[in-house]
Amino acid sequence: MTAAFARATNNPNVKTVILAGMWPLDDADNFARYERFEAIPPYSGSTSTPDLFRYGLQRAVALLLAAGKHVIVLGDVPRWRFDVGQVALTKANTVRSILAPWLWSRLPDAFPDRPGLDLVYGRSAENSKFFQSLAQQKSVLYIDLFQRFCSDDSCAYERDGNIAFIDTGHLSDVGARYALQDLHLP
Repeated sequence: MTAAFARATNNPNVKTVILAGMWPLDDADNFARYERFEAIPPYSGSTSTPDLFRYGLQRAVALLLAAGKHVIVLGDVPRWRFDVGQVALTKANTVRSILAPWLWSRLPDAFPDRPGLDLVYGRSAENSKFFQSLAQQKSVLYIDLFQRFCSDDSCAYERDGNIAFIDTGHLSDVGARYALQDLHLP
């Protein structure tokens, strides 16, 4: 990671850096269990996963800004409580659709086109505030991808009949194009 930042900060041809990831929600976040966040000394703050993440991201943004770069931070997309790819595959395959009642607790056809917020993991209010504070800095843009797919009461995992996610939290090509369709690089 250090080498990647050095290449980006030292290359005069790199004007904009986009930071994206599956940001940890809290210490119990199952999605963050594969990531290990470590603070670079000296650091005397909290050692919780979200705090270390926010410290590291703030430090990364500061380094990029000091190098004269524009920074775009992409917020999380919804994290589904079911595998969108499996639902799409089951809907498309007659045999899987027949077997689904014995394999799943909820039938794929029972999924509404816009599932309620109960089928996505909640957002981190602390992360939302943190991202908004990052965006207050000159040359930093924050794009809230969650809002691209979710309203106040529901979320969409499909766009125009095409799946927007390939699993519980990764965008398909269709989903990525939709999420970033309004992005204009500085």
